[in-house]
Amino acid sequence: MSENPSTKTRVVAFGNQKGGVTKTSTVVNLAAALSERGRRILVWDLDVNCGSTRLFGVSQGINVFGTFEVMVGDESPEDVIIRPGDLDTVNLPENVDLIPAHTKLEGIESALTAKHGPFATSHGALRGPIESLAGKYDYIFLDTSPSMTPPTKAAYMAAGNFVLTAVPERLAIEGLVNAIQYIAHARNSGNPELRLMGVVMNQVPGRATRLSNLLMEEVDRHFGQGDPLMRRFQTSISASTIVPTVQQGGRTLFEEAPDHKVTQQYRKLAQEFEDRFAQLGASTLSQVGPIQNRVMEVANG
Repeated sequence: MSENPSTKTRVVAFGNQKGGVTKTSTVVNLAAALSERGRRILVWDLDVNCGSTRLFGVSQGINVFGTFEVMVGDESPEDVIIRPGDLDTVNLPENVDLIPAHTKLEGIESALTAKHGPFATSHGALRGPIESLAGKYDYIFLDTSPSMTPPTKAAYMAAGNFVLTAVPERLAIEGLVNAIQYIAHARNSGNPELRLMGVVMNQVPGRATRLSNLLMEEVDRHFGQGDPLMRRFQTSISASTIVPTVQQGGRTLFEEAPDHKVTQQYRKLAQEFEDRFAQLGASTLSQVGPIQNRVMEVANG
């Protein structure tokens, strides 16, 4: 893969400090939507549950290198990337590459200690590998874990941007606030460039309930205080059985149901996602500063 000096690579981590918020569905289908727009995307699976890896059809029985080997330093990211057409069982959309995860990520800290000594840390283990891919992709999506595992901590320290995902449930909203606190910690601990880019709401019921309306209002209260780069994305993803049904087959909505309402919503989300980055590019430092101060305010309650 050749580097394009004119390509600005955006490194975006996706997360929520709670599971079951369709984070991986957002990562995979947003990547597919952006690929339709001609963007090149690397999906980097950092979750020990291997969500993106499994969703793209890489079963646990397929022996491939990935995140573990890169973080330990045994392999370069270029050498573990799976590209469309590389494996018969893997269904990657055009322009979407994958660095897979494996359950052995559970032992990443002990592996780092064994190889690099007792003071080795995983916090900075993604920075160099990500920098080596600069200019080769438009976006690098970091699919994090709902718990603060070492790969997820490394994502907070390496990403430039963070997108929160949630569903209209009380615990998921609490997970957003916890994630905001971690963003604030990462900014204070060596990654001051980390920016919150907004919240994607998933599994929104077609006929809104009183509780779902209250929870959506709570998200807007926390993240919609006039800061355009923090607010909830206007495009929400509807609740639908099509998403888990398609994912069981290791494919994206764009392959199996290109005209479905939810697929169209992901296309709208991709447009809004890129518009938000364009808006950020037009912002001055003086405009960005107050926005990130708001992150600190939310983190502090």
